[in-house]
Amino acid sequence: MKKIFWQTLIASIFLITACAGTPPQSQPTSAPVSNSLIATSTFLPTATQTSIPSTTPTASTPALASGASVTPLPTIPTFTPTFDASTILTVTPAPKAECPEETLNEVAQSIAKDLKSTEPYQLIDVTNDGQSEILINGETKDGVGAGSLYIYSCQSGTYTILHKISALESPSPQLAIVQDLNKNGISEIVIAIRTCGGFGSCWVISILEWDGEVFQNLADDQINEDRAPWLDKLDFDDTDNNGTIEIIVSKGLPSHPDRLSDGPWRKYTEVYSWNGKMYVQKSRTLTSPQFRFQVIQDADQETIKQNYDMALSLYQEAIFSDKLEWWSIDRHIYYRNNIWESTEPTPLPDSTEYPNLAAYADYRIMLLHLIQGHESDATTAYNTLQQKFGNDPYGHPYAEMATAFWDAYQSAHSVYDGCAAAIQYAAEHPEILTPLGSGYHGAQSHQYKPEDVCPFR
Repeated sequence: MKKIFWQTLIASIFLITACAGTPPQSQPTSAPVSNSLIATSTFLPTATQTSIPSTTPTASTPALASGASVTPLPTIPTFTPTFDASTILTVTPAPKAECPEETLNEVAQSIAKDLKSTEPYQLIDVTNDGQSEILINGETKDGVGAGSLYIYSCQSGTYTILHKISALESPSPQLAIVQDLNKNGISEIVIAIRTCGGFGSCWVISILEWDGEVFQNLADDQINEDRAPWLDKLDFDDTDNNGTIEIIVSKGLPSHPDRLSDGPWRKYTEVYSWNGKMYVQKSRTLTSPQFRFQVIQDADQETIKQNYDMALSLYQEAIFSDKLEWWSIDRHIYYRNNIWESTEPTPLPDSTEYPNLAAYADYRIMLLHLIQGHESDATTAYNTLQQKFGNDPYGHPYAEMATAFWDAYQSAHSVYDGCAAAIQYAAEHPEILTPLGSGYHGAQSHQYKPEDVCPFR
């Protein structure tokens, strides 16, 4: 009987234990994401290489002074809102990869030997899996181009090429920085790639981030807009103190003689900031203007950015400064033909440019006062324009455009109606746009369209 009792008890205990299940296992702790900063590169390209590949309101119908109805205005670009860093979503680390037993440095040295690399490699986690990748420059291995940047990653127990970027011209793609710039927990890779050869020193900038499957380019197209992409250097700093890092791109003068001759040129600096999805242009600052038309264009840009005090100061400079130089079709031809040495006589100053630009500046000052609600000052500016240029053979068209605006504005007290009338006048008299910015003002100049004469919607 005792034997049967103990057998029954042991069987019951075994059954209860089996039903209890396996206790929960703790999850492995992910390795920290590396935010190592590679020293900022300064790019001083050599001069001997070749290339790689707000809703517009419905126009009101009251008649203008001339009896014509208002034409609906084209829309203008909206500004990118300031990014709120508190909305950043961090990336969850991927499971740590299982890699070969040999050290990462041994693997990198072997790859460097195979690629005939002469540049230092970088070991840093760019996929957020807790295992460092190998970033290394070397031969293209396919016989195409001057060099490539490789990203090797441990996949299925061996290091394989995860990403490759090639340049058709020397040098190989330049690694500027690897850092978590947008503070989402995964590093961005900023690379500069030379895109023109011979005398050219053009560069394309890529901002790569791993999305779990591939590297996405986070650079807005503007960063590589073909106006003057001659890269002097890249800097990285939190310029607005919002927690994310801005990319500061300093661009210089073109080194290719064909491009340089299509001047005049100014160096400039662009700041690109994170908007929650990609890096977009936040600001663009040019070196001090040399020519009067450049001051006018700067003032128009400051107006669009609603920096009205700065715009007013620049318009006044265009009117009153005796230090600004003149520009004309003849001077542009002279500039192109004598970029290296002077072989032709210097052309005479164009006597028509100043009254054109000064009258336009007076007109824009009138607009600035009006948009800020200073109607008395706007009236004074309008009367001054008419007195100075109403009978001037060159400034008269701008005085007429101001009258078209003024009459339409007074009819309905609507800046929108005034702008519509001014734009319509410019469309009917396109010659007034030419002195402001056209083909002979060089490749860096804005090419004016009728809607540029009145940006207020």
